This record gives sequence, structure tokens and C-alpha cells, in this order.
Amino acid sequence: MSEKQAGLLSGWRGLVGRFSVAVISLTLVAIVLTGYLFTLIDDLRVNRVVNSVLDEQLAHLPNTALTSVELNPTTKGVSIIASVDTPQILEPYMAKVIEEHLSAQLGQPVQLFMRCKVTKVISATGSTNIRPYLNLDGKVSHVQLTPPMALLQQAEQIAREALAGQDYLHLDDISLVELDSGPVLVMAIQSPREPSAERVENFQKFLQERLQNSNIQVGIRRISTSEVSAKGPVILGAAHYGALDEGQRQIQAQIESLLTRSIMDKSNFYVQAIDAAPAGESWIVRGLVAGPNVLSPADIKALQDAVKRELNQKVDLKILSRVELEVGEEGYQSPPIR
Repeated sequence: MSEKQAGLLSGWRGLVGRFSVAVISLTLVAIVLTGYLFTLIDDLRVNRVVNSVLDEQLAHLPNTALTSVELNPTTKGVSIIASVDTPQILEPYMAKVIEEHLSAQLGQPVQLFMRCKVTKVISATGSTNIRPYLNLDGKVSHVQLTPPMALLQQAEQIAREALAGQDYLHLDDISLVELDSGPVLVMAIQSPREPSAERVENFQKFLQERLQNSNIQVGIRRISTSEVSAKGPVILGAAHYGALDEGQRQIQAQIESLLTRSIMDKSNFYVQAIDAAPAGESWIVRGLVAGPNVLSPADIKALQDAVKRELNQKVDLKILSRVELEVGEEGYQSPPIR
């Protein structure tokens, strides 16, 4: 082999060597990128499946929105934290159902944690519009709200409208129970007084008319509450927090004092609370009284006449009169306010 041929062969060997290193390097990079690409595709698939299952399950709930999802791979599968805006804390069984759906779709064990942020969604007075479910992108989901959940959402809107002018009533929560006889809406309210069956019936008819469903039934679950200001137990908010001038304050004190003395002049009667608030040219007065018997309509008229006679003030007096006393060896005492 000539010297020229040997040099040419050596050059080719060097070139091939350099290309071999480059090819090997590119192969290694391709393997790494391919692995990363597969991981990325798998992560995207997992994200898509998780979001799809959560949307499908949560879209059936009223006033609920998925706000964020956190995925954390573990040695045993995947841990998921789903944050949702919801009108009430989701029940553990619901999280279990969603968790099982996720595990079946992903083909691996799933630990699901639901982070619930309690929110309430209302619309304008007179409206029964339903806000659709919003997915993680803030877009309206194609999954339709089920009829029971739509009914629940509309009923809550109407109930809040109806109670808007009732200062002493507050709607805490509303739930739906499906029975063979039809839907039953159970409403938890805060109120110092037990609602009468007549008022519940009237509200039930009102709901039936607004929702055009005569099968709806209403149940009221009362949470007993009491409110006390520096003046005392609150019966009429206007008597405690109203913008009364000095003259009105004096008349208020005189009316309340006269009625308290007149009632407690009766043997073993106790005035637990009494509130007077101006209403135009007259006064509204409400009170809580406990005693050995109930005050009669004649007693109420006599008390109103006494205020008119002694203070020259016209009053509309109504008393919640209870037959109740606390009894001890020392005698009778006023029972606890409830």
C-alpha cells in the first residue's frame, strides 16, 4: 500500500470514528428524549382522564365548580388533590365513588382527596336560572345537571328570596330527599320561633307554583337561636338597632317599662323580654312572657289600653306567652329563655 493510500485510509478511519461518537451521542439523546416524551404523553393522558372523570361526577351537583387538580405519583399509584367550589361539604362516600372511577380509568390505585371550599351561588330576584357546571378551564361542561339537582338549586334560590325580608329567619342549608311520593326539600333554618304548620304549608304551595311541580313537599328543620344586644334579648331588631332619636328612646323606655310592670303585677308572671319599635304614628311591641297560664286576648287589650291611657301612645302588642315556670323550695322563678 502506497503512502498516499495509507494516509487516505487513516483519514477515513478518523472520520468514521468521529461520526460513530456523534451517532452514539445522538442515539443516547434520542433515547432520553423518547423516554421523556413517553412520560409527558402519559402525564397528559393521566391529566385528561382525571379531569374528565371529575367533570363527569361533579357536573351533576348544583353550584359546583372544579378549581384545581394536583397529581402526585407515588410508589403505590397516584395521589390526587381536587379543589372544588361547592355549596356544602361533599360526603366521604361521594369521594369514594369518584376515587373508584378514577382507579378504574387509570388502571392503577388512586388516593383521592377533595378540598372543598363552601360557596353559595344566587341569581337575581325572580329568576330560577341555573348556573351550569364549570370545568377546570372555566368552560361550561357538556354534562347536564340532573333534574333533582336542578330542582334543588332552583328551590334554594326561591327560598332565599322568600326569606330575604325576614330578619329573624336565616336559611342555613337545603337538601333534597327523593321518596316514592315525590321530592322532599328539607330546609335548615335559624329561627327563635317554631314555624307553624300553616306557614310551612303556604311556603310549600308557593314553591310548587314557582317550580310548577305539585309533588314537592317541604320539611323545616329549625335551629333554635337567640340574639342579645346591650339592651337585652332581641325580638324586634328595630328596637335595638333602629335609628331612634332621643324622644323616641324615651317613649320606647316608658312603653316597655309600663308593660313590664303591668304584666309582672300578675302573680308569678315574668317578662323575659319586651321590645317596642316605632311604626309611623304608633308602636309595634313584641314580648316573651312566662307564667302559670297563658295571657288572654282580654289581657292584651287591657295592656294596650293602659299604654294609651297613661302615655297617649297607640301600640300593636303581641306576646309569646308560655305556660312555664322554674320551681324550687323557695318558690317560683322565671324559666330560662329559649
